[in-house]
Amino acid sequence: MAEIRIGQYLNVPNASPLTSQWAKDVTRGAVHVFADKPTLDAASTGANWPGLANGALAVTVDTNTLWQRVAGAWVNRSAHELSEQRATVAGGTLTGAETAQASILLPDPGVAYRVRYLFCINYSNAGAVQGTVDTHVRYNTTGAAAAVGDTLHRQARVTLVATSGAQQATLLAGSIDRASGQTRISAWALTSGISATIAANDPTLNQLEAWAVPL
Repeated sequence: MAEIRIGQYLNVPNASPLTSQWAKDVTRGAVHVFADKPTLDAASTGANWPGLANGALAVTVDTNTLWQRVAGAWVNRSAHELSEQRATVAGGTLTGAETAQASILLPDPGVAYRVRYLFCINYSNAGAVQGTVDTHVRYNTTGAAAAVGDTLHRQARVTLVATSGAQQATLLAGSIDRASGQTRISAWALTSGISATIAANDPTLNQLEAWAVPL
């Protein structure tokens, strides 16, 4: 007699001598525990989870996430925020070449979600020169390392104040809607029309933040 396992529980098989419908329904209605979302998805078939219906609940312990079955799909019911990460931009000289300052990889949360990001870079015009600093935020959905060829999402240009040591900052913010999958956010900076004397000199301010919220 084959056993049917739902999460960590053995369901009462249809061929079992225990024919109580109540016992079968209680087993199906328990909050079942799975290792992660892919394991939950793999178990969510008629053969693996008999009687799975809208309203069913499950927990994935890798992220301690509570899921509810809605319209035939699993919906995250745990929190308003799925994940958050922060990366500090190391101090260093900006040049005329577009250079990655920081990047963040947000994992696939298993649901449709919105990526929100915030990038701040503070720089000092030690040489008191005229020119501009361009900042870009790019993203890809493959999880590959950040590259100049990634999709450009936001950009800003700031004209430098020609005063020795004058500090200026650029702030970029935005959001990207994703049906599923991972997202890598990266921040870039370069100078234009000046020599390489512009330093990103305040790691406490130079940060890229990204977080995901369910749609």
